[in-house]
Amino acid sequence: MDTSALADAFRTALDANAFADVHALLHESCAYTMRGEVLHGPDAIVSSYREADERARRSFDTHTYASAINEITQDTATIEFEDSLTLDRRALLHHCRQRIMAASDGLIHHIDHIDLPGEAEAI
Repeated sequence: MDTSALADAFRTALDANAFADVHALLHESCAYTMRGEVLHGPDAIVSSYREADERARRSFDTHTYASAINEITQDTATIEFEDSLTLDRRALLHHCRQRIMAASDGLIHHIDHIDLPGEAEAI
């Protein structure tokens, strides 16, 4: 799978909370960096995504996810994620980016979470 197809499959699976599909796209030694923390391996990474979704379900009345590929090279892709949330009829949008690094085996070997200015604090 080339980087474009891999990025599309990854973002689509995350948007749909298809965690088994996300797991299948991650190399066994994949690392995920986020806010100074590093998670290693598909199980820990998918658990982090699942926990974030569960927090959103507990904290907000509604939530939907969308994403788009922003930049792509031969072995990296940057994906922008948008969380559309409501709480007490108040609409909130949260944006972040994730840069994935792929290898010739067609799997994701590294993910960098990128907070956009002011986004984490807004939620």
